[in-house]
Amino acid sequence: MIGAETLRVEKFASLDGTIDDYFREYEMSSNAELFESLCPYFGVLWPAGFELARYVEEKSAEWRNKKVFELGCGLGVPSLVLAKKGVSVTASDFHPDVPAFLAANEAHNGVKIPFVPLDWKSRGHSADIIVGSDLVYDHTQPQTLIDFLRGSVWAEVILTDPGRPYWDSFLALAKAEVNWRVEEFLLKGIFFVRILNVST
Repeated sequence: MIGAETLRVEKFASLDGTIDDYFREYEMSSNAELFESLCPYFGVLWPAGFELARYVEEKSAEWRNKKVFELGCGLGVPSLVLAKKGVSVTASDFHPDVPAFLAANEAHNGVKIPFVPLDWKSRGHSADIIVGSDLVYDHTQPQTLIDFLRGSVWAEVILTDPGRPYWDSFLALAKAEVNWRVEEFLLKGIFFVRILNVST
């Protein structure tokens, strides 16, 4: 239950067991070096993603005429909530197994969400609002995410994180952007940042 919405979400029964299965699969295919970048963290509803979904549910009436783009959607829960509320939303992720889970969750919840397979090194994406959770896991991701946002067109970004080690690095880079206004807040122990593009 997220706000007024009841969702049915297909996810991994056990993250640890799934990680072991994925690693064996990559090892057998001689692609073990891909495992680190394709580790299946997407198959869990993390607390930061849940709180983002709660937040967007509360904003859905305000966003009814906006175009929303979810980065690193994983199971797609924020996108599912927005779609059920009638908001135009597109989901995106890098992991090749995400589309199958997203399709199952669309079917469970009676919605259809456009999906974009997205490497953050791509540029030129456009939306009124970009949302995302749990996006900075390693030391390269703060700068990569900043570069993606620099190369995209948007008015507002809402991101959440549980307070991982590289979250502060991302915030410092965001605050250094002269055309962005950065607002931080905490909801139910989850760190939120709202970035407004003051150049638009």
